[in-house]
Amino acid sequence: MAKIKLAIDITKMGPDDPQFTLYVGRLLSQVVDTINGRISLSDNCDATFVSATIKQANVEQGIPHSLNRVPQGYFVVGSQAATQVYNGSTTWTTNAIYVKATVATQCNLLIF
Repeated sequence: MAKIKLAIDITKMGPDDPQFTLYVGRLLSQVVDTINGRISLSDNCDATFVSATIKQANVEQGIPHSLNRVPQGYFVVGSQAATQVYNGSTTWTTNAIYVKATVATQCNLLIF
């Protein structure tokens, strides 16, 4: 959930600058805090979680997303029924993917 931020561009400082050590220390502290169990897929990757209701088994359905680009793929991260989600035949767009599922169900997708 945390993002690494630095108030100053340390690339414009030299290692002899007294502020350099201070800001590098702050940066490294933020890196450690961010990496140690706090990396979130939705905050740190170009991905989005979507809850989808599959209305009919084996019927293609458009699933809207907010990536504003054509996704590369998706993972099923949960469903209310045992199912397989698979690609439909319609080309994905910058705001929707098209999938089918083996049963009608509610499922969660990580679209990336």
